[in-house]
Amino acid sequence: MEDNYRDVCYQSSNLKQVILKIDFPNPVENDKIFGESIDKKIVEYFSIRGKDEIKYYNEVSVAADSKTGIVKGHTTRFEGIEKTYIDTTRMNKIVLSNDTIVFTYNNYQSFEKLFEAASGILQQIWKNKKLIAVRCGLRYINLYNLLPTDKKVSKTMFSPKLSKVMAASLIDEQELLKPIRSMVTTEYVADDIKVTYRAGIYNQFYPMPISKDDYALDIDCYTNSAIESAEDLERFIEKAHGMIQILFEKSITDKMRGVMMKDE
Repeated sequence: MEDNYRDVCYQSSNLKQVILKIDFPNPVENDKIFGESIDKKIVEYFSIRGKDEIKYYNEVSVAADSKTGIVKGHTTRFEGIEKTYIDTTRMNKIVLSNDTIVFTYNNYQSFEKLFEAASGILQQIWKNKKLIAVRCGLRYINLYNLLPTDKKVSKTMFSPKLSKVMAASLIDEQELLKPIRSMVTTEYVADDIKVTYRAGIYNQFYPMPISKDDYALDIDCYTNSAIESAEDLERFIEKAHGMIQILFEKSITDKMRGVMMKDE
């Protein structure tokens, strides 16, 4: 898939949140996921340490009795940790636990800065260790709180193909059936990467009836394939971002681009 938008950069955007999430198949031992070197690397990007929390995991082991052949299960309780680090804006954070790593950006600046932080931290976590992630996802959520409901808005800001399916209701008479949310979902696949694309009127006052144009472009790119190195995670993140950027650019018009090019 050709990416012609790699160098596109807007002065302002409607990005509400960006999430990068990495899941492990089983809880990782404390000494593999936590440590002084990992802590030092994280605070280079997220300098404020939050309060650690204890997390408990149940590990189930199954074995057959050598004499009777009866299979028995044994459950042990495993004590883990959840560490939170926040950046100086107090709007971006990373949560590190035994079963998942989550980067959350509520004040997103650029993909380059996200990638720099993710790459540096993941390289340190995977350094000299054999770790396997079973799912990695990158999600961009764009929210547009516009004017009182007006079909002209969606037709001028969003692509013709998208605006056609952004209608708030299938019926004109809304006394009996009032729309409260209108989102369409399309799923894509490219090799081992899947994308869930959601667009429409998300309605910030849900479950109240729709009263104004609250549009959302929610693009979630993920893989369920096993990933065994930080380099493979980096490749996924770059590829996922490229796919998300293509879908985003295909969703908007030049009028929207003009608005986003203006420095607020």
